[in-house]
Amino acid sequence: MKVVVYPQRMEFTPSSEMAKKFLLLQMDKRVNQIDMMNYTLAMKRRGVAPVIKAVYGYNIGNTIVLHRGHGEIAIRRLENSGVECEITKVDPPEAREIEKVNWSIPVKLRKDQQPVVDWSNSRKSDYVPQLFSCPPAFGKALADDEHVLTTKGYRLMGDIMVGDYAIGSDGLPTKVLGVYPQGMCENMYSLEFEDGSIVRANDEHLWSVYEDNETDLINVTTEELSTYLKEATSEYHVPLAKGFIGAGDMTENTELPDKPPNLVFEPRMVFASLERREKHLKDILDSCPYNIIRVTKKYKIYIDYLITFLGMVGVTSKIQSYTGYYVVEIVQSDRKKLVAVHKAKPCTATCIKVEAEDQLFICGFYTLTHNTFISIETWMGHGGPALMIMRPGYMSQWIKELLEKTTVEKEDIFKISSKVAIEKLQGLIESGEANYKVYVASNKTYQRWISKYHMLLKSDSTIDDINPDTLTSKLGVSTVIIDEIHQDIHMNFMCMMHTSAKHYIGLSGTFVTTDSFIKQIQTTMFPAENRYDALRVNPYINYIVYTYNIKARINTSFKGRSTYSHNAYEQWILSLRWVRDKYYEMVIEAIKMSYFQFKTGNQRGLGYMASVNMVNDFAEYLKVMHSEMNITPFTQLQKYEDLISADISIATPGKASTAVDIPELISVVDTTSSNSIQEVIQKVGRLRRIDEPVLTYIQLVCGDIPKHVKYQQNRNGYLRGVWKNMYELTYSKVIRNN
Repeated sequence: MKVVVYPQRMEFTPSSEMAKKFLLLQMDKRVNQIDMMNYTLAMKRRGVAPVIKAVYGYNIGNTIVLHRGHGEIAIRRLENSGVECEITKVDPPEAREIEKVNWSIPVKLRKDQQPVVDWSNSRKSDYVPQLFSCPPAFGKALADDEHVLTTKGYRLMGDIMVGDYAIGSDGLPTKVLGVYPQGMCENMYSLEFEDGSIVRANDEHLWSVYEDNETDLINVTTEELSTYLKEATSEYHVPLAKGFIGAGDMTENTELPDKPPNLVFEPRMVFASLERREKHLKDILDSCPYNIIRVTKKYKIYIDYLITFLGMVGVTSKIQSYTGYYVVEIVQSDRKKLVAVHKAKPCTATCIKVEAEDQLFICGFYTLTHNTFISIETWMGHGGPALMIMRPGYMSQWIKELLEKTTVEKEDIFKISSKVAIEKLQGLIESGEANYKVYVASNKTYQRWISKYHMLLKSDSTIDDINPDTLTSKLGVSTVIIDEIHQDIHMNFMCMMHTSAKHYIGLSGTFVTTDSFIKQIQTTMFPAENRYDALRVNPYINYIVYTYNIKARINTSFKGRSTYSHNAYEQWILSLRWVRDKYYEMVIEAIKMSYFQFKTGNQRGLGYMASVNMVNDFAEYLKVMHSEMNITPFTQLQKYEDLISADISIATPGKASTAVDIPELISVVDTTSSNSIQEVIQKVGRLRRIDEPVLTYIQLVCGDIPKHVKYQQNRNGYLRGVWKNMYELTYSKVIRNN
């Protein structure tokens, strides 16, 4: 059998019907059951293991194409069955040379990012796919890669520690009193201001803003700002730090000079003392009429930092007559306008509390998500063009980050988001004009193109010379990056299989699953040795499995259904007063064990229940038992402030398992029983590492409900490596009607 090996696929031309059937069975998982049985029996008679489960493949006439990882297994099976394989290896073409891409902003690798880049650079063997997995830390607020101005210069939000000094709204140092990592935040927003600066924050982050021309600040959340801007009834501004006030003025009638003076600018002055920065900006403005600065993209960001943190706004425009240069108008102001709020990609985030009375601190403008930063840094090291494949909703954010944070210009990017774009790119390749540095592609557009390609293959139609299998080779792509690869695993699997490049990078925060078929796809794409997933939080939680027993006829299904429902189980508990009261006693015992025993100061506890009815009922019951404490249910009727200010909050997983942060939370008691790995990790993730030796998560399990026992066995596997200590305890009483 002839086998041609490409970077991410193998083409098999079978020489016998048995070999062909073997490959077809692997190519299509929806194989006829009789054929599968016959094949399995035939292979067993020859002393060979039965066929592995198919993943994905396609055929070109008599040639069958499999993913490379799957194909390697197929070769071993074929050779074990006596089929000789004549293997030809096709290396990807050399990457097209491009002008080296660099960061256009001050960049310093974090201590946990450098090992990832080093690991990737050390694995330069032929087209080995690499997975960068940055799982959720175990919240919300500002993105971890947001820049915060401190007395020691710019620090990433994720690196801020208690005791650091941030710069407050008055331009003076303010001590950081608390740091609360928020984990992976799903509801993130990107806020864009009039000077082009961008800050990412979650939906509940509080902003102090001016409404229209008001002089008093009001507090609103990011989500509220997004709604208000859409309504377009008012304008909103954030306050600038008080500091240097510049001279000069400019009106709409001011004529621009024929040739603005070149800027003599020293980037190191951004990090100089306040006095030296003031003097440097004065020197610049003295040589620039009307407070206009002509600056290249490379130095634009330094100027933004310099003028903004000295109490001014830089309103940027790119003047056509000065191609390649930005003209920055310096405006004296105590505020800057918010112009847009967009939904952003999920990312890790952190909340900090500062000593300043107004609770305000200066955050930077140019931010990067963790995985995005590492993948771009790695691609820069490889050189050559990059193909970046992602969901359509992520494309604008990637393009914006490339333009704002690297030396990539708008004309260096080709966007593949439609059939028309593909046809245009095919024409550019044929004419030799496809000279872009970055190709940003929608995975859905790519999938539709692949599907059409497969239809043409099956119908023996004429195939374009430039097709999904040849595109990356024609473009001379060096690196293929697939973002959030876990979200559309089948689609991304196809995209990966149809590309040909030396370097492959998959990005994912939660590359985990309990589905055996999906797991096989993941393993085929990225074997364990090709994954860097060491960016995990060190274990710091005491995890307790608290088993109880109920001697009664338990109902765990709604009428007319046979499937397990925890809501039905809670409904049954509430329907029997004696069960309810004794069940609540048991839950309170768990709270005593994990919360009352260790609570000091303002430390807080959280309880999970599945239904709103039980949340409200148990909260009222607990209030009666502990009237001295602030106990609140957290449902649709309560505000976020109620959750974070209560001593003990009772909530449903849907309401309080993601995008919430309870300051100084030391205890979680989970009465629900979930088999979702994502939900389990998010609930455990409410406990943040703080200066407290005992953080406890208690999982209640009814030993008389088989699903509870089975789900707990699964959870033990999900959370292995998350807990510092794991204990199995049994409630001393049996819940019975006596």
